[in-house]
Amino acid sequence: MRICMISYIAPYTIPYIDIYLKQIRKTDAQCDIVFWDRDGNCKNAKEGNITYCPYASAALQSDSKFKRYFQYIPATLHLRKFLKRNHYDRVIFLQTHAAIACSGILKKKYKNKYLVDIRDFTLENFKLFRAIEKKAIDHSYATVISSNGYKSFLPKHEYVIAHNYTPVDKAVVQQINSRYVRDNCINISFIGYVRFYDMAKKLLLLFKNDKRFHLSYIGTGADALASFCRENQIQNVTLHDKFSPDQTADFYRDANLINNLYGNHNPYLDYALSNKLYYAAQFNIPILVSKGTYSCQVAKENNLGISWDPDESGAVDKLYKQFCDFDRKKMQICSKKFLNTVVEDNSKFSKMINQFLEG
Repeated sequence: MRICMISYIAPYTIPYIDIYLKQIRKTDAQCDIVFWDRDGNCKNAKEGNITYCPYASAALQSDSKFKRYFQYIPATLHLRKFLKRNHYDRVIFLQTHAAIACSGILKKKYKNKYLVDIRDFTLENFKLFRAIEKKAIDHSYATVISSNGYKSFLPKHEYVIAHNYTPVDKAVVQQINSRYVRDNCINISFIGYVRFYDMAKKLLLLFKNDKRFHLSYIGTGADALASFCRENQIQNVTLHDKFSPDQTADFYRDANLINNLYGNHNPYLDYALSNKLYYAAQFNIPILVSKGTYSCQVAKENNLGISWDPDESGAVDKLYKQFCDFDRKKMQICSKKFLNTVVEDNSKFSKMINQFLEG
């Protein structure tokens, strides 16, 4: 069997690709991963039955939005030619727009032989995109979503849920759960790829040198905030740039609140569930979420955190009171129920992949 995985970003930036690769490595199938290498750092490589096939074309964040969009054209043409030129028994699209780009080929060659994995809102506000997307979903073997919130903008369909959940070693979880929680200085930690700088700067100014709070930004992009902190003489902040994924749990040891504030009233932000929600449930650390988002709904339903609006009058004082009043014992009970459901959903997802590869 030959399998092709298609992606608009490099595999090392896609945490959920490991679920697919784990299942593929158990088989004797040959798998090609064709992807757009925007950094130009990847080379053709083979690891066992997995072959990496990059299309190198730089797309820098510093480029204009128009230039970045324009670079999608040659990348899309390459992905389509690759799929058209070769024959595969199964195809896995790791983003919505990858499937849309190849929609013409799918109906002719791969009906019911491909998966679509949807992890974000893309261009569903455009009628033509929605029409093509519906056909791609209808003709797929299965379509995967990482948040039930996506059903708000996707066509009606029987979707497979795949949570952005990475189980942490039980001993580490126990250590973090049993640590002493101080509330005299609340460490609000953002751990992950730091890129929503407007929100970060708003929070840094809002909590500036308040002795009750400390802000931590940990992950690639954090150093970009250093000059802003110096210029504004903000001292109650820790910045730590790129780190290895196996260090993630260590950074949560010092967190009192998990910062999941991205904003709201934006379709790119309102429906997603980040991996921070699942770390919150595992470590019994409340998550801070933006009001009016699906993350807020899930956090409230499962008592996993605090919804908060930084633009409200007296927002900082309100947050301090909410944190002090938060019921951690109730969170611990609710977290177990929540994670049981997550594990059950992901087990069904893994079973579906096996059936897809065997079929």
